[in-house]
Amino acid sequence: MNIIVCMKVVPDTESKIYVKDGVVVEEGLKFLINPFDEWGIEEALRIKEKLGGKITLLTVGTEKDVEVVKNGLAYGVDDAILLSDPAFKGSDTIGTARILASACKRIEYDLIICGREGADYDTGHTGIALAHVLGIPYVSSCVKVETDGEMLRATRQIDGGHEVHEVALPALFTTSVGLNEPRYPSVKGIMLAKKRIVPVWGKDIVEGAVGHEAAKYEYIEFTQPEEKKKSCRYVSGTPEEEIAQLMLLLEQEAKVI
Repeated sequence: MNIIVCMKVVPDTESKIYVKDGVVVEEGLKFLINPFDEWGIEEALRIKEKLGGKITLLTVGTEKDVEVVKNGLAYGVDDAILLSDPAFKGSDTIGTARILASACKRIEYDLIICGREGADYDTGHTGIALAHVLGIPYVSSCVKVETDGEMLRATRQIDGGHEVHEVALPALFTTSVGLNEPRYPSVKGIMLAKKRIVPVWGKDIVEGAVGHEAAKYEYIEFTQPEEKKKSCRYVSGTPEEEIAQLMLLLEQEAKVI
């Protein structure tokens, strides 16, 4: 069972994000594996433990992302490839899907796993677009998956319940909250991953237009949200008077009742 996991490198969700001149300031930010993709890595490991095979990580990014990619290898993943080239800059989600698809076509695979969305832009497009470019079936937002190496049985969450889909492999699914609980990498895995060399594939492998010129949309500008002003009001009087004042503040100022 050969599995490809598409992994994105994103800012730590607990980091304070700053914007300057309409651009996110990356200096000082900590970057890590997209949480939805961590669930994808864990699910790939579980499938491999059951059926055997090989797991390959694919990441579209820059060479500064190599260390985070190695963190993915530390879990016990077999191989990782960084897809990086100046020509990829400005690619939208469709362009990113084309880059990933071009790499997938050079790797033998039965199953592709993508996170439902990135923790940075939250578009949720790339995995589904990748399946369309490759012409394979997909199931999105999965909370449970099972496979025997021939078929994929995937449960996805919907409003008020669940749907169960069965598709023939090769196929793709995207992860969702509750799929699994990712393991921690072992010390041995971390040490071995540090020594690994991550190959870089560039524009020579890509089929189709990518980058700024091919993008159907682009982010024009980012702005810093206005900080909410915090204030504290004290009430005084008898307990009955304090309750009356508090209710008035909640209704007229906080507007929560």
